[in-house]
Amino acid sequence: MLFTLLSVSLTGGRALASHMPQQGLRFIPTLIGDAIPDGVVTALAQDERGFIWAGGPTGLARFDGYRFQRFGLKAAAGSAEKMGFVTAIVPAGHGRLWAGLVTVGLADVDADSGHSVFYQHDAADPDSLTNGVVRALAREEQGGLWVATSGGGVDYLPAGAKQFRHWRGSGGLAQ
Repeated sequence: MLFTLLSVSLTGGRALASHMPQQGLRFIPTLIGDAIPDGVVTALAQDERGFIWAGGPTGLARFDGYRFQRFGLKAAAGSAEKMGFVTAIVPAGHGRLWAGLVTVGLADVDADSGHSVFYQHDAADPDSLTNGVVRALAREEQGGLWVATSGGGVDYLPAGAKQFRHWRGSGGLAQ
């Protein structure tokens, strides 16, 4: 099965397809060469530089308008890659990207260096990311990040912070 990417611009999670010029569209096969890993896309976003990011079962790929490039998730140069099924992507500005992952939790990806900071659940730390799969991400204009998980509720990471605030159950009160 051939998956193709129609050049659709995304900003802030809203598709702008109705404003696209109808001429000059091109289809790019993604199951050949340097295309999307596995040919499966589960998350899609466009960053402030215009790159299209596609996430799938084996990680991220970045499209620069000409080709896809697989983008490994690593904590530092020389470290082992953390493979993760990407469930959500949201641009963070300044060449950064947030990616929700099934097994790894949350990754703050630096597109320039290729390094990532990972946030995972830690049962000993009540301010860590909630246990469970990251299902959706939303970034505030001020840089705060909302994280919806299958673990029960919504987490909030204020801009520049390393500790999450949690919302659980009825009433929506912070815990």
